[in-house]
Amino acid sequence: MRAYCAHIGELYYVSVTCWYGYVDIRRFYVPYGLASENVHPTRSGIGLRLDEWAHLLELLPTIHEQHPELNVNAESSDEETDKRTRLYNML
Repeated sequence: MRAYCAHIGELYYVSVTCWYGYVDIRRFYVPYGLASENVHPTRSGIGLRLDEWAHLLELLPTIHEQHPELNVNAESSDEETDKRTRLYNML
């Protein structure tokens, strides 16, 4: 069961599953001839256990310090900030 799912841009989604305890960041696609709400997952993505996700969050300040071009928070909207806050709070 998904505890959280959010569209993060283009055809990428992030979801948190309680049953297996991981964060999944994955690209989706829309099969030919179907409406855009009929998205299906691809193999292109990554699943992180909750402890791996927590470790990645700890590393983010260092990553942003060494690679400032990766820091997209500076220009983010209130809606995107709210999505990130809800995701962090779930973990």
